[in-house]
Amino acid sequence: MARKKPVRRWVELQQPELPILAGIPKNLCKRFGEGKLLIPSLEDVAAIIRSVPKGKLITEEVICGRMAKRHRAQAASPTITAFLVRIVAYDAEAELAAGKKKVPPYWRVIGHDGNLNDKFPGGFLAQSKKLMLEGHALTGSKRAKEIPPRVDDFTKALVKL
Repeated sequence: MARKKPVRRWVELQQPELPILAGIPKNLCKRFGEGKLLIPSLEDVAAIIRSVPKGKLITEEVICGRMAKRHRAQAASPTITAFLVRIVAYDAEAELAAGKKKVPPYWRVIGHDGNLNDKFPGGFLAQSKKLMLEGHALTGSKRAKEIPPRVDDFTKALVKL
């Protein structure tokens, strides 16, 4: 019987030297202005997610803002940040499955408009269950693929930049 190859988590794989500060490309100057653009590290993103207390929420935009401020950059790459938030989420689920109790609370990351993230492990359903256990009220839809569930009055629960 062949042995199964162990699954390697992203954090165990070779990663480039991050974070990187680079000049904002001309095609993005209209959106971000001139200055430096931060390409964040997985550790930076995970640390900010870990800092979100129970009962509070954070958006990817706030995560970008915090990292940019910390590294004295004009902006942080929202595309790379969103990608890294997903990696944190899947790594957290792998750690939970391995028996670890304390993981980054990725389910507290929501969209700028209060929408849940269907790309997290388990999709909207898993994230909504975890948020409801923490006391958040949700407005949902039976057609979750078309209209994602949303946290009611999410602005009151957002952590500040």
